[in-house]
Amino acid sequence: MKQPLFKIISAVLALSFLLMYTGTGLSGQDIKPEVQEVAKNLYMVSGLSGGNVAFLVTGEGVLVVDSGSLPVIGKIVVDKVKEKTDKPITHVIFTHYHYDHTYGINGFPENVKI
Repeated sequence: MKQPLFKIISAVLALSFLLMYTGTGLSGQDIKPEVQEVAKNLYMVSGLSGGNVAFLVTGEGVLVVDSGSLPVIGKIVVDKVKEKTDKPITHVIFTHYHYDHTYGINGFPENVKI
């Protein structure tokens, strides 16, 4: 493939990706997360401009299920966990590999186990 065509295709794909998030809280400013306790020590974070995230507070730390769709959303989840407990996030479980469940992992501490 010729270099100019490759650059054009790459630019179009990048722009398309960004446009998917227009008005959906790409910067995190439009996101209005809510935390609900659904059972003892089990919480759901909703309103993340995508799927919900769950977390379980245990005696050893916090287990999070899915990380959100962007690093900024992952950071929001981390902040919401900190509002409920001072225990560290030790593990993240991905329900599956789609971006809206995994791309938020860069907003989590580096030492978390996946």
